[in-house]
Formats: sequence, C-alpha cells, structure tokens
Amino acid sequence: MAIFRQQRRLNQNDISKTLQFAYDGQSMTNSSSYTMSTHRWVFAIAILVVLVVVDSLHEILSHFAAVVFALLASSPMLIGFALTRSVTPHIEPITILFLTMFSPIVEEIEFRGLGVRNLQRGTGWPFWITVWPQALLFGWGHVEQGQRFQEMAGLMLLTGSGAVVFAWLLYRWQSLWFPVALHVCMNLWWVVFSVAKNALGGWLPFVLQTGTVILAIGITFYWTARKDRLPAADG
Repeated sequence: MAIFRQQRRLNQNDISKTLQFAYDGQSMTNSSSYTMSTHRWVFAIAILVVLVVVDSLHEILSHFAAVVFALLASSPMLIGFALTRSVTPHIEPITILFLTMFSPIVEEIEFRGLGVRNLQRGTGWPFWITVWPQALLFGWGHVEQGQRFQEMAGLMLLTGSGAVVFAWLLYRWQSLWFPVALHVCMNLWWVVFSVAKNALGGWLPFVLQTGTVILAIGITFYWTARKDRLPAADG
C-alpha cells in the first residue's frame, strides 16, 4: 500500500527492460536462434522471479524491524505490568484481536496514514502543521471513555499527545509500520494485564506509558540519525 511505503522498490523500468530483453530475441527464425530465444525468455523470467523475491524479502525485513522496535520500546510497559499485575483470566480471543490488532491498525491508517501522510502530500504543508488536526480528532475520539469532565479532559490530552508521537514516528521512519507495531504492542500489554477500562490507569501505568514513549523517541532518534549519517559517510 502506498500509505505504508514511501515508494515502490520494485521499479517498473526493471520489469520492462527485462521483458524487452526477452522480446528482442523473438525475431530469430532458425532452430539455433529459436533455442537462444527460448533461453532469453527463461532468463528473463528468472530475473523477474528474483526481483519479486528480493522485493518481498525487503518488505518482510522492514516489518520485522518495526516489530523489534515496538517490542523494545514497549518493554517498560510489559515488564512493569508483568511485575505488578496478573494476566487477565479467560480473555476472549476476539477481544484481543479487536483491541490489540484491528483497532490500532485501523486507527493508524485513518489518522496517521490518511490524516498526516496523505494530507501532507496533498497540501504540501510541513509536518508540524498537518500533525495537529489528526491529534485533536484522535483525542476527541477517546473522550467518550471518560465519565467525568476531568477524566474526559485527561483522556483527550493523553491520547492526543500519543497521536502526535505516533505521527512523529511515521515522519522519522517514513513507514507506517513503526507506529502501527508500537500501537499494537502498547494495546496488547494493556489488555493482557487488564490495566484499566480506558487509557487513564493511574500513576504507575502513566509512568510506564511515558517510559515507553521516551524509549521509542530515543531509539528512533538514534537509528534514523544513524541512517542519515551513513550516506554522508559513504560520500
């Protein structure tokens, strides 16, 4: 999907050049030339298979990197909840799938993919302008989980701030898989250990959430800055 990747790695020019290489051999008519032409097509098909495999492998490794990032960044929540809470008994699989997979993925596509990346591409506005509309909408979408005004205000501030962080991760990594993976992990630990009915779970969950966000920002700064320095060093 275009939302997840900045650009396609499997260039269509590579495919067209490979097919043209095979097509150029079709004009030969004698038996030896026919054999050579057949070899050209076999070779061209083999090249296309290799290109597809390499492209798929690159995509898989990108997803794997996002998962490793999310597991490392969310380790404060995992460790903290594992030490202070017990695993939720008799939890329904459909509940886990909805709250920890479906909901985070849909939210990231809707708010960060469409609300930040596509808005920025369509308008040409800088990131720090496009980030705020989706943050306000994301925070407002969680207000209904509160019962009192103070709780609603806290939910909007907390989730809106989280939306800014997730958008920044998208901006730095240039991949939606990183905020998706982190969002999934954070929701997963929250549900598995039954922390609270909404994003406000008291001082300890807030500290662990904050630790996760700080660690995610630190890892992102380190690795993306390192990636930026590598081309400069090669040059």
